[in-house]
Amino acid sequence: MQSSIGEGIKSLRLSKKMTLKDLSEQTDLSIGFLSQVERGLTALAITSLERIAHALEVDLSYFFPIRKQKDSVVMRSYEQEVFQVENGQYIHYHLTNSVDTMDMLPKQVDIMPMSLEHHPPEDQHEGEEFVYVLE
Repeated sequence: MQSSIGEGIKSLRLSKKMTLKDLSEQTDLSIGFLSQVERGLTALAITSLERIAHALEVDLSYFFPIRKQKDSVVMRSYEQEVFQVENGQYIHYHLTNSVDTMDMLPKQVDIMPMSLEHHPPEDQHEGEEFVYVLE
């Protein structure tokens, strides 16, 4: 994990055209230490990573990407991505990682306020549909 974080720091630093010296000055961490971090040779305290993230103008979560489990049928709430936005009124999310293999495709549709003045979108498909209104 520390090597992937180091690689992320280095690629982000280079994309911002920063030198190790620039990053060192902004974080109060030594050039040698930062170099070792980028090469995955040393561990990094979360407080130091926070300073680096701040200097590189990214959120701390940038260094911890969420990896989806493609073999899992269940999609966790933190894995959900917007699948489709319809007329700025309906936001569609898939609730499974196995979209291509499902007989029944679970999805969530968020209806924006004032959207009910218009007719809901017609989703043409074969088979049955189950709707559960949360709010």
